[in-house]
Amino acid sequence: MSKLSVPCHWDESVLEEILGINMSKGIEIGEIYGTISDGPCLHCRGKETVCKVDREYALDFKKKIDKYKLKFAYVLNSPIVNAEKQDIVNEIWWIINEFKATSITVASFELMKIIRENFPAFPINISTVAGVLSIKDIEKYIELKPERIILHHDCNRNYKELDEMIKYGKQNAINIEIMLNESCLRRCSRRSEHYCSFSTGESDHKFHLWCNSRKITYPYELLLANFIRPEDVKFYEQLGIETFKVTGRSKPSKWLYETVEAYLKRDYDKNLIRLLGIDPKLNSENLIYISNKALDGFIDNFPKCGSYHKENMYCNEIIKRLYKNGDFTINKNGAKVFENDGILQCKTNTNIYSLEN
Repeated sequence: MSKLSVPCHWDESVLEEILGINMSKGIEIGEIYGTISDGPCLHCRGKETVCKVDREYALDFKKKIDKYKLKFAYVLNSPIVNAEKQDIVNEIWWIINEFKATSITVASFELMKIIRENFPAFPINISTVAGVLSIKDIEKYIELKPERIILHHDCNRNYKELDEMIKYGKQNAINIEIMLNESCLRRCSRRSEHYCSFSTGESDHKFHLWCNSRKITYPYELLLANFIRPEDVKFYEQLGIETFKVTGRSKPSKWLYETVEAYLKRDYDKNLIRLLGIDPKLNSENLIYISNKALDGFIDNFPKCGSYHKENMYCNEIIKRLYKNGDFTINKNGAKVFENDGILQCKTNTNIYSLEN
């Protein structure tokens, strides 16, 4: 039975709703992941975009999760540690002994070492923020005995490396997990810069603006991103993946039910953009429409050779077909879609975050 790891929105009604979804398709919710909003150890979400809860509320909510016998992965996934060591140790002690998390998801090698030194047997998950792309990347962590690795999102379509890491993980008793609805640019050149920005407390809006503006300007980037459609989870199960992460800690709670339901049912007949973890401030499902059903067969035919050019051209040809058939649209005033040297492009006369909803 495949497992979903789903974000914690710290809302009991939302929890009850998603756990009430029929789980009869060979996949079920096995874990909740999240963090409280404040603490000495940082996590890679802007404080203004996640639910603010304190320790008292978190402890009470954890009891509700325990009733359903679900695991809880506590997230401390900033790549940078800028707290005093004793404060970190105290925080980890609380997470393990009072909150009673099942595991901790970490990106910083330094933080992993602190956990191992003080809590040698506690399960550590390596966050996707750590950017694990190959066996070589995994090898540096072996001494720390991680239980799980959530791979860099590009691995979803780096088929050769993905196959190698799945086999290597099995040999070393490491569970390999991939993300389902991540929408970041494939091979994003500003990924590390974006994640490191959270340690400074600055807003990450400039990164979302840059990323999403590029997706609108070159719509093939929307398909090139490393999402996995609900219907295509089986493709990765056949490769040996058993655990899948639904991203969306910063998305509205009402969004979570629809997204989790789609992956549990392995079927979705609406706008693919609705499922993806795109910046909630953009209201992207009103801006962009891509028919999920029109992408049947997309992953099966995606180039497996690792050629950047072939991947780009494949996604460009698909998005042109979708546009011609009305299965891809940009639904905003001031947006002009056209072809330039065979590449479908879109031009707007204003900042995409300023366009009317």
